[in-house]
Amino acid sequence: MNATTQLDAILLQDVQLISNELYLYIVVMLWSLILILGLHAVIVNILNILTFYTIGLVDSVSACFLCLSVTDVISMITLLYRASTTLYSLISQAGHWVIPCNVLVFRLLYISKDIWAAITAYIAIQNLRVLSSLLTPTAKPKPESEERTKGYALKPGEHNDESKTHNRQIIREIDERLKKRLTKEIRHRSADQHDLCDPRIALNILNLAEPRFTDQGQNRTLFGVTYLLLNVNDCMNAFVNFFVYFRFNDAFRTTVNSLINRAKSQ
Repeated sequence: MNATTQLDAILLQDVQLISNELYLYIVVMLWSLILILGLHAVIVNILNILTFYTIGLVDSVSACFLCLSVTDVISMITLLYRASTTLYSLISQAGHWVIPCNVLVFRLLYISKDIWAAITAYIAIQNLRVLSSLLTPTAKPKPESEERTKGYALKPGEHNDESKTHNRQIIREIDERLKKRLTKEIRHRSADQHDLCDPRIALNILNLAEPRFTDQGQNRTLFGVTYLLLNVNDCMNAFVNFFVYFRFNDAFRTTVNSLINRAKSQ
């Protein structure tokens, strides 16, 4: 009986060792992925900032996109610092992983990340407000515009009604096409913000509902993997924004190509 009990203890210890090594491997892979994606996200968001700065803050949409790029850069730099220090700790201390959330040096970084997340959520709400205003026709003729154009009325026979109607149709089609592209751009960007915020909201609710699902609880292993997956999601959202702008924003695409050509010529 003693031999059986001792064998069971050895087997249990081996299983725990394998489980810890597997968990360590997953953690290292996820932090490495975060480091790679975060670095690319910083590069493309710096390009976003340069592009929107070159275009100029001509409207509230451009200003919102510029602010989002700035917050993404700050958030990604914070995440890159945590990823690099954690990977260094894992490699240098032979697998001894200290959760950064429990180290005093990282608390300021976590607080700043929460602050920037709140700012990003506010900007996303403003994007939705702009989107709703685009979907609701609100254009009204201005009285001063009507007064200014009264003296330019053409006399009968001095213009071609068919040509005038055709030109109006062309202008209307161009305006509708531009509005659709802007609406798609805002919709995709807002969807990215929902994909970013919704998983974290769900994790916070789960933490309140299940006390064991925390970094110090019984399910801390599952919590750690889930938290790292959320960070991967953050990096992906910050990275794909450039391609959304490049696809749906003609001014952004033209300015990016101009900046790239200028850099090549130098």
